[in-house]
Amino acid sequence: MSFMEELKRRKVIRVGVTYLVAGWLLLQVADVLFDSLKVPQWLMPALIVLISLGFPFALIMAWAFEVTPGGVQRETGASSSDEPSLRSQVESPAPDKLSIAVLPFADISPNRDNEHFTDGLTEELLNALRRISDLRVASRTSCFAFKSKNADVAEVAEKLRVHHLVEGSVRKSGDKLKVAVQLIETNSDTHLWSESYDEDLDDIFSMQEDISRKICDALQITLQPKDGPDPTTDNAQAYDYFLRGLGFYTSKGANLGEAIEMFTRATQLDKNFSKAWAHLTVSLAMDAIYHGHTDAREQAQIAARELLKLAPDQAETYSANGMSLLAAEKYAEAITEFEKAIAIDPQNFDAHNNYARTAFHQGDMKKALEMFEKAARCNPEDWETVLLSIQLYEKFKDKKGLLAACREGRKRVERFLQIYPNNQRAYYLGAFTFLHLGEKQQGREWVEKALQIAPKDFATRYNAGCFYANVGDADKAFANLEGSVASRSWVENDPSLDSLRDDPRFPEYLDTLK
Repeated sequence: MSFMEELKRRKVIRVGVTYLVAGWLLLQVADVLFDSLKVPQWLMPALIVLISLGFPFALIMAWAFEVTPGGVQRETGASSSDEPSLRSQVESPAPDKLSIAVLPFADISPNRDNEHFTDGLTEELLNALRRISDLRVASRTSCFAFKSKNADVAEVAEKLRVHHLVEGSVRKSGDKLKVAVQLIETNSDTHLWSESYDEDLDDIFSMQEDISRKICDALQITLQPKDGPDPTTDNAQAYDYFLRGLGFYTSKGANLGEAIEMFTRATQLDKNFSKAWAHLTVSLAMDAIYHGHTDAREQAQIAARELLKLAPDQAETYSANGMSLLAAEKYAEAITEFEKAIAIDPQNFDAHNNYARTAFHQGDMKKALEMFEKAARCNPEDWETVLLSIQLYEKFKDKKGLLAACREGRKRVERFLQIYPNNQRAYYLGAFTFLHLGEKQQGREWVEKALQIAPKDFATRYNAGCFYANVGDADKAFANLEGSVASRSWVENDPSLDSLRDDPRFPEYLDTLK
């Protein structure tokens, strides 16, 4: 950044011009009033000298400080990194011509018993379209918010900021599959393409490829070979189980037990099905991390070893292996795997996000902040990474980064809550934005809302405890922390709890953790 750009960024030039204009006006008023009031002649020259002396002082103050919602803060300077941080986060993308959302396909099977298969099929189409570099695809979370809702095209387009929608239905009976798909241009509510498929389950792969290709044809995009579906199996029954597993894994509340069972069946039918091994590894690791199942931790590492044999050149492989190592609390090894994943795919959100969490467990807060920032850039719709970075900006006394993260995080989480109004995690993490932007009462209301939605959820209670610690309510903080998060390494390094560390109750709390 040049010196002139830095002057503009710190508003030094604006302050200087404002000061000169205000000084000139003050002298004009004084010239008129001093004659009428017959003040001593030396007072006008003295006023000129005072205004002149104040000019450089005003410039120095403009350079060193900034006015924020929390009061006057010391200017922390621009990021020294070559990459933009959240301080300069761009606005989330506006609707562009080549933007699309895939709404969850409807299960119209005779017994309505193929919901998870249908959800998995939708997920796979989303994944296939995401690989097309010329196309911006709305996130899975945003798209699935409209599941089983009769929202009109205009509403969906406005909330997801897209110009095109894909919607469809699936009717599955045994090995017979009927799929209807249509592509809609949202501005005019025009059907650009539609087709019905009546296939055997064995033909699902060619059907998926045909759907992707015809969507691209309608949008006048050239589908490259690398952009097509990538099931990594030719076993239709194994793929059936895989799709069901995806449906369970990505469903609201993530039914990990069912997902693990489906992915396991898929790998049993096709031992070379690398995508199934990857999702099995991650599901087992998640089960170990969030539910404390030690057997899942060991099984995750076994699955990861199989995956490494099958797909040693894939970013997904190293990201999944990193998760298995994170579950095993082998933090240094996990970071090595996440770094391998990022080297292959620099835009891999999961690798960056889980790298940040691993660094947090290690106590390397500088690296955690760096990875949270990069994860936020990989996925402009994700709000969690932005909100989790707030405490780290505060720890490093980076006021400018803190305020930028609060503003960007609030913008993202409020947009998310328009779609998912009862998500407790959005409320308890979003509460910290109000705290740092001078709206403490609103922050309390968000935390209380989260506790109303999920009063027994350990993560909700832990973060409520962190919030109350930040506002100086130690009693409420400990009341919520008790019996919440069990990870001692996370608690030991969490800067949100720094105000409690000298409290005699804190060592007792630590002793209850693993």
